[in-house]
Amino acid sequence: MVVRVVGSLILLWNGRETPLDEEWSDMLATFRAQPAGEPIKMLVSTEGGAPSPAQQARMAPLMAGRMGRFAVLTDSVSHRFVASAMALFLRNIRTFAPGDLASAFAFLELNEEQRRAAVAFFRAQEAAP
Repeated sequence: MVVRVVGSLILLWNGRETPLDEEWSDMLATFRAQPAGEPIKMLVSTEGGAPSPAQQARMAPLMAGRMGRFAVLTDSVSHRFVASAMALFLRNIRTFAPGDLASAFAFLELNEEQRRAAVAFFRAQEAAP
């Protein structure tokens, strides 16, 4: 799992496996570091890995009362199910096909800088060994 922050946008790439608890803790720390009162935008791309139920439960209290939008790029039906479960505490979460970046960008209301950064970030992750 790799995380990068671009302004108010958190980019997260996850491989085929469930994130390690240490990786998840680091991601939660990144989330906590975002300024209070500002809406959070998170764009996630996954090759098959998804947070465990215990990891999802650790995220829930951080989301209480936070406004934001969360887009998940996946072609996995099971990941759409995970996103539906997370919608219990994330009101504005949507899933998109990996090739539908334009719709995810529009949903997140990303500016041009954030769009370019997201494309570069995900291309770099896909090219990494």
